[in-house]
Amino acid sequence: MNKLIILIIFISATHLFGQLTGFLSGQVVDSLSLTPLRDVEIMVEGTQKGASTDKNGYFNLALVRGNYVLSIRMVGFKTLKSMVEIRQDSITHRTFVLSPRPYTMAPLTVTDHEIKYSVLDVDISPKLIEEFPALGESDVFHVVRALPAVTSAFDYGSQIYIRGSRFDQTLVTFNGLPIYNPYHMGGLFGVFDADATDKVAFSPDGNFIEQSERLSGRVNIIPKDGSDRQTKISLGLLSSKAQHGDTITNGSFFVSARRTYMDFLSRLDDTPGYGFYDFSVNLKYRLGNAHTLNLFSFYSRDFFQDIYDIKEVTKANNEDPYWGNNVSGIRWNWARDGNIFIEATLGHSGSLARTRADQVDVRNSYNEYLAGGKLLLSFKNHVFKTGLDFKSIRYAYRWNIGAFTSLENYIGPPQFVFFDNAPSVFQYLNNSLRASLFIHDDINLLERFTLGAGVRLSWDNLTGGVYLLPSFKIAYQHSSKLSFSAALSSHIQYDYTLKRIKRGFFFAPFSIYFPTNKKQPPLQGSNLTFGVDFDSGYWGNVNAELYYKRMRNVPAVDLYTGRIETLKNDAYGFELLYRKNMDFLSMLASYAYSRSIIIDGQKSYLSGFDRSHALKLFTSYELGHNWQLSAYYTYQSGLPYSPLSGRFIGAGSTERDGVYISTIADPRTFIGSEGPVDLGRNSMRFPPYRRFDFGVQKKWYWAKRVFAVKLQALNIFNESNPAFIEANFDISNEEPETKNNLPFLPSVEFSFQF
Repeated sequence: MNKLIILIIFISATHLFGQLTGFLSGQVVDSLSLTPLRDVEIMVEGTQKGASTDKNGYFNLALVRGNYVLSIRMVGFKTLKSMVEIRQDSITHRTFVLSPRPYTMAPLTVTDHEIKYSVLDVDISPKLIEEFPALGESDVFHVVRALPAVTSAFDYGSQIYIRGSRFDQTLVTFNGLPIYNPYHMGGLFGVFDADATDKVAFSPDGNFIEQSERLSGRVNIIPKDGSDRQTKISLGLLSSKAQHGDTITNGSFFVSARRTYMDFLSRLDDTPGYGFYDFSVNLKYRLGNAHTLNLFSFYSRDFFQDIYDIKEVTKANNEDPYWGNNVSGIRWNWARDGNIFIEATLGHSGSLARTRADQVDVRNSYNEYLAGGKLLLSFKNHVFKTGLDFKSIRYAYRWNIGAFTSLENYIGPPQFVFFDNAPSVFQYLNNSLRASLFIHDDINLLERFTLGAGVRLSWDNLTGGVYLLPSFKIAYQHSSKLSFSAALSSHIQYDYTLKRIKRGFFFAPFSIYFPTNKKQPPLQGSNLTFGVDFDSGYWGNVNAELYYKRMRNVPAVDLYTGRIETLKNDAYGFELLYRKNMDFLSMLASYAYSRSIIIDGQKSYLSGFDRSHALKLFTSYELGHNWQLSAYYTYQSGLPYSPLSGRFIGAGSTERDGVYISTIADPRTFIGSEGPVDLGRNSMRFPPYRRFDFGVQKKWYWAKRVFAVKLQALNIFNESNPAFIEANFDISNEEPETKNNLPFLPSVEFSFQF
């Protein structure tokens, strides 16, 4: 009998091991400290196989050749699902990183209730930002541009246009405080360090009840707070950066710094140099069980070095151009019993642009001081929210620009970067006081219906009026997976730019903001949306939305007379967004049909950034062995442009006679000179825009250290996507020149985390 049992066991084992053609050897570590985790449960989905880690975090599994999905679980950590490939007669080595599951103390379970008016409100994670192919280094605005509500004018600028609105109608904030110049390198990419960003909260319609004063959407950059205890150093094609975050008694902090080295390289051949740097800090401190204090700051600078010709200026008086932002704030909140939340904020947001030489003196600054607070009450079927804020804003612009050519070689006539047709000598000083009060209530009706209604009262001393801005929304939860919503909202904007003409690739980094007044009333708008949200679970999430926007009192410079004119802007469209996220696979696909129409009296034409159709596809895939591939493809309608039919001499007549001057023309030709004549404002389109980007990343883990190399390539097929037309103004020249977007451009980035 014993021999029979032994024979049966031997035969079974021989048969079993004949099928086992590969092995998985893995280790599980903590994402915060990268220390090995013991007693982690590993299950192979679709089978009865599994294992657990030893004291060093290691485990081994013998599996038949093929692809498997592992479910890795441990109390206190988020469940991780990861795909692995088992190959014949080989050992697959993998490291798995588990993220701690956040634990919130009972007295702090209440957080701020976000009032949402769009199903396309999206929180962009650091993981998606890291995986997205970009130029040199990750950029939050390049990821935002992949969303269906967003269009861009050209590759050389990160500036975004949301649902048919101009760039100055989008509110960009750092932890809730506005940033007025959110771009480096004249708009090439954003000022925010992606590695210092905890998430990007995007809303195509903004939050017009709580934080109005913009006609378009909102991009809020939420900085990391250091609770993940991270130190990282990165070396990229454009810049180097470092971050450090850690916990302290009753709190945490995070510090980030970044600087380019292009200005150092330019000194090697004695050419004018450009550079930038930025710095941010975020500190959170818990005052007892119910109180939290948050201090944060952001600072950025762009600059030119040795840009002035020494023959044109006296070196002792030389101050090379520089511009940037400075933001700082302190925020306190208190929560109790899961029903009450109170928050108070004090903050400052400023921007500036300065330079000085013998023939140029520029002193521009914008400073906003804010004090505000809000209260949230949750009871029965209601979530009630109210808030009050006060602002004091100082506008101080002054420049005197003489006849010299050094700056003109880089940006054209220098004064035109501030606003279209700007004079060479200009001074503007003003102060604005504003106050606003909002009230909003979300009411749950019949379990499946939610009705939201609110109103915002806004006052500004320069306009002298009180504005009533109502908003309504209704949502129906058909099932746990399907919901419908509709919203109608009103909004207002007190500040505006007069920058509409694109002049080269450097567009609007220096644009100044003017306040509205009694003669120039505030910009006003209304927005209507219908949305559907479908969450299929494993297959991903689908959002679709129809929208219609009407914007009024939009200021712009008249291209004939140089005077300020008031326009209307209608925008409408349909947007579709699909998202699927797994630990080894991320997918994002979007489509948008849109129209943005400028109405000038009895005439109308497409806005310069209108794209009828836009398809955008992104995917990221984890290959195994800590390799990751990512790809982004977009196909969009070409931008509108004004076809040139000839030239005229003696521009400047106030009689229009049905003739349109091209927005791509140089304003110097508008008064008493020759200039181009077009066949109709934005009456034709460039060819469709196509681009395919690709990235590959490899990570190596050693104990608590991670080394990563990221290779990226933009426009792999080297598509010649036209960006704009640069008209010739010498009447002897024959044809205008078409400027293209980015060619094929590879880049590399190294990072070390410990």
